[in-house]
Amino acid sequence: MEFRECRLVTLHRIFKEIDPTIELTKSFLFLGGIKIALYKFPFRKNELIGLNGSGEMNSPYIFDELEIIYETIDSQTFFSEYFQNREKYLYILPLLGDFLGVEKYDTRNISVTGQSYLMIDDMDEQKIYFEFQGTQEFLMKSILEDVAKKQVWLLNGEFYVYKICKRKLQENLLLRKKLEIAEEELLLTCLNNYFSEFEYISEEGLVRVEGIQTFEQIIDYFKKLKMDISKYNKTKNKNNYRKYIYLQMLHMQKLICGGTDAFFRNEFKTILEKYYLKNDDSAIIKNKWINLAALWRDFARKLQNNISYNFIMKQPEKVIDMSIDYLKKIALLEVDVMKETNAFFMKK
Repeated sequence: MEFRECRLVTLHRIFKEIDPTIELTKSFLFLGGIKIALYKFPFRKNELIGLNGSGEMNSPYIFDELEIIYETIDSQTFFSEYFQNREKYLYILPLLGDFLGVEKYDTRNISVTGQSYLMIDDMDEQKIYFEFQGTQEFLMKSILEDVAKKQVWLLNGEFYVYKICKRKLQENLLLRKKLEIAEEELLLTCLNNYFSEFEYISEEGLVRVEGIQTFEQIIDYFKKLKMDISKYNKTKNKNNYRKYIYLQMLHMQKLICGGTDAFFRNEFKTILEKYYLKNDDSAIIKNKWINLAALWRDFARKLQNNISYNFIMKQPEKVIDMSIDYLKKIALLEVDVMKETNAFFMKK
């Protein structure tokens, strides 16, 4: 089972402070399993849209929801106290995957609308180290210092490190009680909640929309994005609008490719097989899950291969049309397979 999403793996490590035996599959289901959700990120006077294929994992919202007590400290405070306090505290660093494993990174033109985060495992004079899925990643301290100094993090927002007290975490009765729920019960909850509609707006203006209406909303958004191309073609803002489309498509591609290739659908199929989809009477449903995971994977790769600045500046309609076509196919198959899966379980 893959599960390469940084936020999921980090939250799993937090949960292990309470339940050292918890498996990654249970942590995934505990956090909501698969969903279809839409993010609307405030961006200057506009917004950027992004898809999400799982339950809420963004910080600090997930910490607040689970009543995980945390502090935020600046980079210099982190550097000065880490070795003295590392046995008592967990340190979690918001970051971009692009920062990992490189000696230098040009931070002048960063416009970050979302981020991942990893738990810090060690540090030396030059690097910060993270253990991730059996491998070790590093971040140059100079990059972190540059980001903090220039305040280019999160659309010129303040940069900070999350600091979580291990003792207070272990005393978290709400989280401890929730983690006692059986994995199979969490799976059934995930299936029941997939079609539930939900929306919230954070204090920073971030909007998250859940439910199958997400597909319709994002398709309509892309249709309008395309329709407005001809309007801006007649103005001096033609190139600026195309740059906005490039940024939007790049953002979409990073969110979809940031986790697993199949947007968690392949992992979810494996969990279903563990409990229910074992016999020949489930073969059709299993094949549909395989096809769905492949469709998400293909969409992510098409975005990765087609999103270049020069291409979108010349032919933005082609990337938008491709995205709409994939989203329509995905919506049709995903809603169908979720309905069939729920109906199959109702018979058991």
